[in-house]
Amino acid sequence: MDASSADLPSIGPYRVLECLGQGGAGAVYRCAGPGGRGVAVKLARLKAPDHALSF
Repeated sequence: MDASSADLPSIGPYRVLECLGQGGAGAVYRCAGPGGRGVAVKLARLKAPDHALSF
């Protein structure tokens, strides 16, 4: 997953401002929420269909 903030303009209702970091489990993005509040959103990298069950 080498997605930059330019690749992901939004994640659900959150506007992506920048990628904070990436690793083996996924990536964390600094985002702005609907009211402008700052939040961090993690996108998990799913290696197998049942991997999502751990989240």
